[in-house]
Amino acid sequence: MKIGSTEILAYLAHNSGSYILDELGAPHRDDLKNRTVTLKTSDDHDFEIFSEGGPKILDDFIRAGLVYEAVPLDDKYRRIYRLTPDGLKRGNG
Repeated sequence: MKIGSTEILAYLAHNSGSYILDELGAPHRDDLKNRTVTLKTSDDHDFEIFSEGGPKILDDFIRAGLVYEAVPLDDKYRRIYRLTPDGLKRGNG
């Protein structure tokens, strides 16, 4: 399934507890070649994995103030992002 930025915002807005997981790849990690962005369900299951367009979409969301870093970079080079009030409004629109 391919979903775009509008669908990602809508999913996050309509599924309380869902979030975006940003995982840095090499050279930070040996088990992950490229930066990967995953849309996660509230119970930590993968909903959609983006290895190509996901990082750009996430970066666009950050620049537009639609998401915020809820959990900073950890020792496994992962960050968690959640919707800001503006992102929630756009996702519900």
